[in-house]
Amino acid sequence: MNHGGLCLLTEQPIEKSAVLHCEIFPDRSHVGIPTVMEVRWMRQNPDGPGMTVGLRFLI
Repeated sequence: MNHGGLCLLTEQPIEKSAVLHCEIFPDRSHVGIPTVMEVRWMRQNPDGPGMTVGLRFLI
């Protein structure tokens, strides 16, 4: 995660430009931070099954 977005692993592909409502739980927190993100890119996970997805913070 950085100031512009984050990268995550998914089991299934997500459509590019899709807008996702997400909740981020910082370091062992039980309280999530709601946010909205856009899928910017996606590719096969080079380390195993699934997809690596790049998300950009919208809010």
